[in-house]
Amino acid sequence: MLAVNLRGDLAKLSDAELAERLEAAWREYDAAPGYRPSRGPIQHPRAYRFLTLLRGTMGSPSDLLPALLLSLGLSSKRFAHRLKPNGELSVCEIQDIMDEMEQRLKSRKGNVQ
Repeated sequence: MLAVNLRGDLAKLSDAELAERLEAAWREYDAAPGYRPSRGPIQHPRAYRFLTLLRGTMGSPSDLLPALLLSLGLSSKRFAHRLKPNGELSVCEIQDIMDEMEQRLKSRKGNVQ
């Protein structure tokens, strides 16, 4: 599957900061009930929130705009309860962090000759 990685925020973190983010994501995952791991084609937290919200609304056309607005960080009392941390978002974050760590390792192995 073709994926668009928009996680430049992770590339800016030091190795120690990345490790801290990974530990925090695992803690959030452990505290969340159930999950459906699926990052989708766009790798970015807002895209994950959008897909999670859309799945939670069963994808009805009337809920498409509120899901998009909430994923962009806007709030609405009607849909705010759907933004609670859950295992699905934690798994996406963990996968993104692991991808960044893998890229760093590949880069370092390529530079050592």
